[in-house]
Amino acid sequence: MTEQTKNRNVAAPMLAAFALTVALAGAGCAHGEAQDIGTVRVMLTQAPSTVRCLRMTVQGTRMLTRSFDLAAGANAPLDLDGLPTGVVSFSGDAFDTGCARVAASASPSWISDVTTVRIMPGAVASVALLMRRNGQADVSVDWAKDLPQPTAYEPFGYASGETALGENGGMGFSGAWTAGGFNAAVNDNFVIGSGSLVYPGLGVSGGHIYSSAQDSISGATRALQQPLGQSGTTRYLSFLIQPEGVLDEGVYSGFFGMMLGSAQFDLFVGKPGGGRDLYVMEERGGSAQVASTNATVVGQVALLVVKAEFTDGMDRLTLYVNPQVGAPEPTTGIVKQDRAFGLLDSVLLYSTGAFSLDEIRIGETFQSVTPGM
Repeated sequence: MTEQTKNRNVAAPMLAAFALTVALAGAGCAHGEAQDIGTVRVMLTQAPSTVRCLRMTVQGTRMLTRSFDLAAGANAPLDLDGLPTGVVSFSGDAFDTGCARVAASASPSWISDVTTVRIMPGAVASVALLMRRNGQADVSVDWAKDLPQPTAYEPFGYASGETALGENGGMGFSGAWTAGGFNAAVNDNFVIGSGSLVYPGLGVSGGHIYSSAQDSISGATRALQQPLGQSGTTRYLSFLIQPEGVLDEGVYSGFFGMMLGSAQFDLFVGKPGGGRDLYVMEERGGSAQVASTNATVVGQVALLVVKAEFTDGMDRLTLYVNPQVGAPEPTTGIVKQDRAFGLLDSVLLYSTGAFSLDEIRIGETFQSVTPGM
């Protein structure tokens, strides 16, 4: 053992590592004879008393594995012969049980790094393997839950400059956008704009729709695959809206927004007619209106979220204006509870004023209609 090897072994902590000093003796041979006649003498130093089995692996022109049962705290030499000559790598594993009880898949208590040496016929080489405690840990695996998804989503991901009529993208709808809306004389004014409206933290995609101010009521509708309104269910509607042009310009004081349509009553959400520049919920035509305190401001995007709780009696509708994305559902909002709407089977764009609208979502939870980026 060299002086350098001795110093390295002495420095190793008794409880964290122990050393194997391997003396390699490569015997000479006649020309043409096999060269795989290297012999190893393994010296154990500072072996922990718990180690019961040592496994040595030698990799050269072939791989050899030898196992040795050890007595408690043994430091006796061990011989390993019949090894390949040439470039050979050595590694060691140690176990706290006897070799006969070590399964092939067993994890060793101690391991060494792989060390490579060259064995030459007739020469002696040495290599020291520092055995380190093999760390173990209990690893638990958790599976992230899928984020809640909307049941219907319209991102307006269509070619810029086209009208919404006939477009059939998104999800959760049973058909394309078509002409619709009570007394709507104009239907081709909803034009696809490039890029999405932006609201802090909200995930967006596709484009958006834009309409200029109109001298007649305009509307477009799209049927839902899953109508809303079953008693005992709760659904959420969200969309982005931005006033454009000149506020109140257009017939009937330039109203704009969207509706949930039914055979009995339509629920309108947006900026109403009558010169009231606040975001509201009302029945189509302006009756039974409940208003927020949030003003409609040209060029300013608003996020409107409606929570609809359907019952056997009066449905309870709550409007949240500009809720924080990623936060829990607000505890308060503007409440409308004076009508049983029946089944709401479509969404409608309905306007006379200039506005942009984007990111229509319907879902079963607040989080499903207010996804983060």
